[in-house]
Amino acid sequence: MAKEKLEDIERMTVINRLAVRLTKDELLAKSRTLMLVEREIDRTEVRKKEFMSETKEELETLDFSRGKLLDEIESESEQRDIDCTLEKDYLAFTVRTIRNDTGDTVGVRPMGDHERQRSLPTPEPPSEEASGKDASAEPV
Repeated sequence: MAKEKLEDIERMTVINRLAVRLTKDELLAKSRTLMLVEREIDRTEVRKKEFMSETKEELETLDFSRGKLLDEIESESEQRDIDCTLEKDYLAFTVRTIRNDTGDTVGVRPMGDHERQRSLPTPEPPSEEASGKDASAEPV
């Protein structure tokens, strides 16, 4: 075997990450740190669930609004409260619903039994001329 010369070997110090056995104090400190990290993870998970629940509700509301808008754009119309007139036809026993703003008939249906019964006309009070009193005469 050849004898090595000092100038044939070069040495330098480097740092390598290697396993080192922990002392009991180091293990205890790391265990305490782990406990704190576990608690923080639990708290964060709770906040995450609360956030997800709130976000889910917001997304459902927005999704409903989006669907409603898409329907209105597609149909080029929206539902509004419109004054209508119900027209009872006692000859055909039907009830028509007529829009007051356009005059269009929006529905025709058969009369119900309770609708077929007409109310009796109320008599008007007799006029002063019919009672024989002079309207220009002053009371005594």
